[in-house]
Amino acid sequence: MQASQKSDRVRAQVTRTESATFVINSPDKFNCSGKNRRYSRAVNRSQRQLLFLCVVVLVALFLVRREYAEFVRKSSGDTPAEAPAIPAEHAAAQEEHPASMGVAREIETSLNAEDQAILVHAKQIPASALDGKLPVTAVGDWIDQAAGSSATVKWEITNCGPENAEGDGAVPRCALSTVQFPDNTQFQSLILLGHKQSQPGSPVQYSDPTLLWASYQKGNNALTPASLGSLEKIARTARTASASSSSVE
Repeated sequence: MQASQKSDRVRAQVTRTESATFVINSPDKFNCSGKNRRYSRAVNRSQRQLLFLCVVVLVALFLVRREYAEFVRKSSGDTPAEAPAIPAEHAAAQEEHPASMGVAREIETSLNAEDQAILVHAKQIPASALDGKLPVTAVGDWIDQAAGSSATVKWEITNCGPENAEGDGAVPRCALSTVQFPDNTQFQSLILLGHKQSQPGSPVQYSDPTLLWASYQKGNNALTPASLGSLEKIARTARTASASSSSVE
């Protein structure tokens, strides 16, 4: 009997000890859980801050790269700021008349030394000075390119009008270009270059170049007035007609 009571007291003592241990240890467990939650929130906040920082860095790198590219473009000598833009009409014509069409063959003409110098001057005039829709390319090169390899070009230096009304003997000097196509279409343009005194050996007094007229004619048809820039369209039409004629034959 006494042994049984003693055993009950031991079991009761053990139970109280376990209860006390649970009460003592439980707050630490709950505290650890709270710390874990605070740690998780801190980690998430750090991750968001890191992500935001990465976005800012990427945007800054993009802006710096764009500014550097703009600086290089402006500093490059390949695209000078003063170079005028090619008008949209001429850009479209260039797409329809690629460089692969080649250039026209120039027919040599017999000129004296003075007229040869005048012709060199005439062919170096910017095409834009004669037709505002054309580029600043030298008009001699532009005509050769616009006409294409199937055409021929002939240049002449002429006295393109009567003496000045003032009677000082000055005669206007002009350059006449004639473009001949295989389908018998002909395009001509006359450029006023300046005046020359009638006395032998007098030099030409150059003035601002002026396109006096341009026209084209097919076969025996009437002359049709045209602009200098219309040469590209006339050349395309002539090439098409020649190609059609060749295919029929």
